[in-house]
Amino acid sequence: MFSTLFFYIFSASVILVYGVGIKDLIQASEKPKDFLLYFLKTFFTVIFSVILTWLLTKYVFSKNNLTDLFPFFLVFICISFCILFSFLINLIFKKDIKEFSLSFLISFISVNEGFSLVNAIFIAIASSLSFYLLIPVLYSIKKRINSSTANSHLKSTALVLLSIALLLMILFAFNISWFNFEVIQ
Repeated sequence: MFSTLFFYIFSASVILVYGVGIKDLIQASEKPKDFLLYFLKTFFTVIFSVILTWLLTKYVFSKNNLTDLFPFFLVFICISFCILFSFLINLIFKKDIKEFSLSFLISFISVNEGFSLVNAIFIAIASSLSFYLLIPVLYSIKKRINSSTANSHLKSTALVLLSIALLLMILFAFNISWFNFEVIQ
């Protein structure tokens, strides 16, 4: 299970590989002050959506050969949990947090790629963590770009996206490197 967590946080980050939430990541890195509340909402929404969707898919849809319908029901399940946790955070912390697409896409990938309920939950946890662990990295990249003496035309989101691409290349370089002895054998 730790290999699954490591794989989906770093090596095959849902954010970097599939591009899930790149726009949200760039916006969150501009002002990361409430990111703990966003993380809690996303985390609990994703976990409960994955559990309910997985159980529904396993015990209802698969018995009737209707597994292709799980994304349709996942939308309604994820919306319900998003509304519930947004209401609870607004009630407790007085912060209005509206976020749906990241929770839905992480839930979709987790249910789709998980071969068991526990594996799907670990994929959901790792995908959520990978998003929120990249916020400080992008924040520091943006701070560095803004403090540099680069041309003002280059100080934009394009440099941040190029930095994400370089980070992705660094993470995948091990797979093609001569240091990876499994490839040589």
